[in-house]
Amino acid sequence: MHTDSVAFPLSFQPILARLEQLQKQDKLDATYLFIGNKGIGKVNLVRYWLSTFYCVTHNSCGHCSHCVLLAKEEHPNFTIIKPATKQLLLSQIKEVIALTNIKALLPVKRVILIQEAHKMNIEATNSFLKLLEEPPKNTLFILLVPQEGLLLETIESRCQKFIFPPLSKEDINLLLKQSYTLSEEQKQFILAYAQGRLQTEWIDNIETLLTMRMDIYTMLIQISNKETKSHSLQSYFLAIENIIKKDLLSFYLTFLASWLSDFAKYKQGLNSFLYNQDLDPSLLQSWQANIKQTQEAFQLVITTEKNINKQATKQLALESLLLNLFFTFH
Repeated sequence: MHTDSVAFPLSFQPILARLEQLQKQDKLDATYLFIGNKGIGKVNLVRYWLSTFYCVTHNSCGHCSHCVLLAKEEHPNFTIIKPATKQLLLSQIKEVIALTNIKALLPVKRVILIQEAHKMNIEATNSFLKLLEEPPKNTLFILLVPQEGLLLETIESRCQKFIFPPLSKEDINLLLKQSYTLSEEQKQFILAYAQGRLQTEWIDNIETLLTMRMDIYTMLIQISNKETKSHSLQSYFLAIENIIKKDLLSFYLTFLASWLSDFAKYKQGLNSFLYNQDLDPSLLQSWQANIKQTQEAFQLVITTEKNINKQATKQLALESLLLNLFFTFH
């Protein structure tokens, strides 16, 4: 399904051009802050830039040792740091510091990219700040964050910033064509739920998610029917454990919210703003609940998601949600 090409949106070309200009003028700063939603292609842009930066021809030849190592994700001078858990830990920043003290194996600038840099805990943040106060020579740091203001001002002020805009549907469509082999149905589904970024986790689970979306539609239609009895919902309660076990909870809640939002919008004639624009809107005609009930149900989903994010028990939270949805419509 996935190809090996390094693809990034055409709208990022000005950022690439600026980096290449700074590189040629030998004016690269020690630290860069790349600001933009997760999944829009910031890492791919870095990979592409380095393929010209490191290449012996400076033209991404694909054959020199640098290009080959980058393609294999084995280049010794390019390191990606990701949160070990829900946070970036002090131990990870210590690894970064240790890395900067080791002589580079190849005679080119070392690049250390830190994903979700805003997730550094207090100890990691303080340690990294000390590192930036006297940045190591011949090392370039690139920090990725979804928006400004998430890092300490003392760190942000030491960074050269680049703002990455949300992806347009045209950008996403091009990236899908360049990097993935998808059917038209699959492509339109990804575009419908893109929200300004290329959501690779959706692509990786696409068949499961296409089925889940329609299963949740069927469940909501059944729940909203006043003739439905509570005991007929048993199969949906049994499915909860499997959803949690397979780590599909976020998708489950997204589909619940998107369908309820679409039902409400359809009743108000707002078809241009539907989430599930890749499907026939006549599907929404089967919805029997009124606007008030639908809005209450939508708020239940949002509240459940917030409670789960606050460490509520997932199983109990979802079971409670299903019961509350049923009683909202009955």
